[in-house]
Amino acid sequence: MKVTIRTTVFVAASNLGPNASPATFAVGGKTPTSVVLRRPTEEETASGLSPGVGILVATATFLLPGNLESVFKRIATTVGRLNADALGSGYVEWASHRESELSTACRGVFKLIRWRLGQQGFASPFGALPTMWSFDGQSWHVLPGKMRLIVGRPFVTISPNKNRAELQTMIDNQNAEPLAQELIREAIDLQWSNPRSCLLVAVAAAEVGVKQFIAGIVPATRWLLEETQSPPLSQILSSYLPELPAPYGPARIPRSIRKVIVDRAVPLRNKIAHSGTGTVTGLELEPILWAIEDLLWLLDYYRGYSWALEHVRPETIAELGLKAP
Repeated sequence: MKVTIRTTVFVAASNLGPNASPATFAVGGKTPTSVVLRRPTEEETASGLSPGVGILVATATFLLPGNLESVFKRIATTVGRLNADALGSGYVEWASHRESELSTACRGVFKLIRWRLGQQGFASPFGALPTMWSFDGQSWHVLPGKMRLIVGRPFVTISPNKNRAELQTMIDNQNAEPLAQELIREAIDLQWSNPRSCLLVAVAAAEVGVKQFIAGIVPATRWLLEETQSPPLSQILSSYLPELPAPYGPARIPRSIRKVIVDRAVPLRNKIAHSGTGTVTGLELEPILWAIEDLLWLLDYYRGYSWALEHVRPETIAELGLKAP
């Protein structure tokens, strides 16, 4: 059984002329994909889109895995939108990859056009409309997906008065957000618009975080860390950190975190940075970003900020045998 999936991306300030006719491009690869660049329809502008945006629609037909046939039949006959998680992890993984594949095709076409025409503008001017799917190309249904507002911690309602005394103490002590935490935030902002740049910044955040942690715990090492070649990150995480006299005991980093960073993130970063041949998608970056975030929060915890443990994933805390806050 086959399904056709259609992903729509809009581009702010696309500079499409008022009389521009739709342009269709064939994108090769594992699944042949058609990408159409056009102006918004009257229906789309009526729904709130600016007439000045550009619309990119990627359409491709996929062979549906046998275990998902009943799931898609259920979606087709259900009134209203279904929660993606209720459809099973197999569906979520398959649908997310297809949606990411088509979204990447849209963005790639527009970036190529922008480069060829020398068009200026934002690095990531993209937004997304609901992805649709169909059995016959005539009757279309919304593809249930997981809402991704941000990779990492969910949005938290800030109540500064609740922690006012603690915050004031931190201000008085001239505490500031570590550079590594700033870098991982910047990396997360790039996850979907520039995945390769995201990876480069994220790994840099891990390396900077580790170096600054060591320099903070053992000030005598600061000059060596800043001026000489450091040992491999794998060796530092597994052997060196646990030996440091940190305020909250040995700085142990879970094996699962080390494995993602050392075995996946660093080699891929090296491939991209040194040879320019590596590729990575926003979806593939999720476990890497999670791992580096947990690493940085753990380093904050070990350096004496007990509250940092609140931001570490429960499974990471459990692996360490620590008591969840």
